[in-house]
Amino acid sequence: MAMAMPASPSPIRLDCSPLVSRFGAARTARRACVIRAGIESTSVSMSRQGLGPILLVGVTGGTGGSVVNGLLASGVDGSQLRVLTREPAGVAARNLAARGVQAVAGDLDDPRSLNEGLEGVQAIYCHATSKDAAKADPAGDVRAETLAKAAVSAGVKHIVYNSTGGGGHGISQVEQKHNIEKIFRDSGIPTTNLRATMFMEEFWKVYTRPQILKGRFPFSMPSDKPLQLVSVKDMGLAAGIALKEPEEYGGLSLELAGDELTPAQMCEAYSKAQGSNVSHFSPPKFLFWFLNRDLYRIAKFLSEKGYEADVADCRKRFPGLLTFSEFLELTHWGDASRNYADGFKY
Repeated sequence: MAMAMPASPSPIRLDCSPLVSRFGAARTARRACVIRAGIESTSVSMSRQGLGPILLVGVTGGTGGSVVNGLLASGVDGSQLRVLTREPAGVAARNLAARGVQAVAGDLDDPRSLNEGLEGVQAIYCHATSKDAAKADPAGDVRAETLAKAAVSAGVKHIVYNSTGGGGHGISQVEQKHNIEKIFRDSGIPTTNLRATMFMEEFWKVYTRPQILKGRFPFSMPSDKPLQLVSVKDMGLAAGIALKEPEEYGGLSLELAGDELTPAQMCEAYSKAQGSNVSHFSPPKFLFWFLNRDLYRIAKFLSEKGYEADVADCRKRFPGLLTFSEFLELTHWGDASRNYADGFKY
């Protein structure tokens, strides 16, 4: 999940699900982003050479293709990847199959359906257990429990989970992500929690990009407050590296960011990418109180606290993480004929 703040105070149009788990701006004094998850005593026997099949969960949605791109860029072979999907003959599954990725039928709401997909699997990458929404979906926790139990039964040795930073602020989606971390940790399977900051892809969405292309960047935080950013593709890149190095990453929680810019600096990047001036506008936080309490808490978090990833450490651990300017260039930001709904592509 990752979200961008609304375009303007009236009307305010938001896809509440993504923003909640990816809002992010760093403190001036950041602390190290690596936290031991409390299962250091659990040994990880998997070697890099013996990685085996990897099951991908929750990657058939709008950002899933970018995650798979990142996994492949990390050096993971496409033939090792299995995508769990309710519709193995669907468009998303067929697109992934074109890159050598196998689609297997399975549904987290039906535990018995997971057996085939988990056969022989050594590791799991879990991107999501529920769809993006304005509030946390309780079914997401139940599905995580189902997945954890099935993984234990199948002898899975490592889980990499797409989590989020910013816990402890009462934002339902974020708190759910951290609860799912606990579910996986309590299963006894060494788990790597990649806690993403703001997904760069969020600014491509309909509630933000059209206004930016017109010269106004609506984002509810101070113009001089740093915002930490990471691309969805780089979530896959980091996950691939973690999956190949379970001895190092099993049991770690790592806040992930590839760049850090203030909204004013982001406007400079937008202006260069689209060839026209862009200025920042910060909608008043109190407006979100009436729209959605989670959105208000996000705006408060962005303005007063923010993410705490160590960007330099992340870039050292995961070579190739995109800067925001590189992301805008690779996605052809300035081409107004392209849009997120038609399929986001690099």
